Amino acid sequence: MLTKLGVTMKSDEKELMGKALMKRVMQTWLPASSALLEMMIFHLPSPSTAQRYRVENLVDSLPLGRVFAGKVQTGLKVRIMGPKYVPGEKKDLYVKNVQRTVIWMERNKKLLRMFLVVTLLPWSVLISLSPRMLR
Repeated sequence: MLTKLGVTMKSDEKELMGKALMKRVMQTWLPASSALLEMMIFHLPSPSTAQRYRVENLVDSLPLGRVFAGKVQTGLKVRIMGPKYVPGEKKDLYVKNVQRTVIWMERNKKLLRMFLVVTLLPWSVLISLSPRMLR
């Protein structure tokens, strides 16, 4: 049966029994790594394309901002520049207090009083503001 599928196995692999043998046959016949890589290359959009339609979902919900340098803490005044902000003008510029600082790591969320931002972050630091503040 393996020869019909085009699966060749080493002699020590042929001695495996039960689940171990089935696992080795499936890994050789249909490796998940190549299937996943192919799926990512051909079916997932590029990050720049995906960002165009995913950002709209964030904008309508809770406003989020990424911090690149400095210190963020609860109660600190921040400048929020909207998409129509022009440097030097006050149109689409808001100065508001940070209600809370939150850090997300995968599905877990931690509230922090203060966060010092370093050059390289393994995760994004997000500032949570009330959506009503911007209206």
